[in-house]
This record gives sequence, C-alpha cells and structure tokens, in this order.
Amino acid sequence: MSRYDKINATPRPGATSLPDFARILIVEDQRFDRVRLQRLISELEFETDVREAEHLADLARLMGEAQFDLVLLDYSLPDGNGLQGLDAIRLDPKNRNAAVIMVTGNEQAEIAIEAMKRGCSDYITKDDLTREAFRRATINALQKSNLSIGIEAQDLKRQQFDAVLQRFSSECAGEIKPVVSRMMRQLRDLRDATELTTDN
Repeated sequence: MSRYDKINATPRPGATSLPDFARILIVEDQRFDRVRLQRLISELEFETDVREAEHLADLARLMGEAQFDLVLLDYSLPDGNGLQGLDAIRLDPKNRNAAVIMVTGNEQAEIAIEAMKRGCSDYITKDDLTREAFRRATINALQKSNLSIGIEAQDLKRQQFDAVLQRFSSECAGEIKPVVSRMMRQLRDLRDATELTTDN
C-alpha cells in the first residue's frame, strides 16, 4: 500500500543551504515508523511531497510513476531488504541519482558499509532518529545528491561538446582546409608586400 501526502513546512529564520522543495519516498512496512518519519519530515524547513511504500514491489511501482529527490529506505522489508531496494533505485533511469538514507532497526556495521559502497547517501538506526540527526542526514544526503547530479550534468555537456567538435572536424575539415590555406597564403603575401614597401 502507498499513499500520497503533501506537507508544507514553515521555513525557519537563518536556515542555509536548504532546498526549496523535495519529493520524498518512505519505504517502510511498519505503520508506526512511517508515521514517525512523516512527523520528522514535517519538521524540515522546506516544502515536501511525500509518498509511502510498504514493499519493494511498491517501491518499483512508485519509481515508475515519479522522480524522487530522497528515499528513506527501511532495511527489513517483507519482500526483500534495503540493499536490494538500493540496487533497484540505482538501476532506475529516473531515480538513480536520488539521495537514499538507509534506516534499520539495529546497529549493523556490515550493512552500513555495504550500503555506502552501493551508493547510499547515509545510514541511520531507528534508535538514532532524533529530529536533529534526521534533519542533518536529510540535508547532507540531498546536498550530496545535488552535487552528484551537477557533476554528471557537466560530464554530459563535455561529452556533447566533444561529440560536436568531433563531428565538425570529420565533416568540415576537408572543406575548411583549402579556405584556411588560402587565407594563410594571402596573409603571407600581405606581409611580404608590407615588408617590400617598408624596405623601399
């Protein structure tokens, strides 16, 4: 089951480096924990749209419907685990750059390490889900994601520019070469004529 909610958070004075808006997906099978995460999200200083999923199957369906800025991903789910969910997010064309925070019920260092290796933005246990810890993790995750998207966009522009130059050189080099050669000859002739005039 999943549902759509819209939460309007009131901006706090002095808040810096915050997004204006974030689309957030909660993937959590326990209703109590979903409500808790909703409450923490409502206390953020920016506007959010929130959707909920209880299973990995819901996650896959919702990713097909929308692009998310942040996914709060529970590790223990009825039809798999958070690492499988993380892999699905990273393979999804629309959501592969989404910030992902893995949420788990207990401290498991090996899960945290594996999640970070697979591209998770952060990892937090449910016992550590204080308002300040959640806010910090959320903002850091969104900033990392935006930086990654910016770098990817620059790489794409560079590749496109290189492709245009390559196409230009392959298609136009033969036509331009005679023109450039003629211009160079004319410049040499002009220089020689100027030197002759100066010598006389």
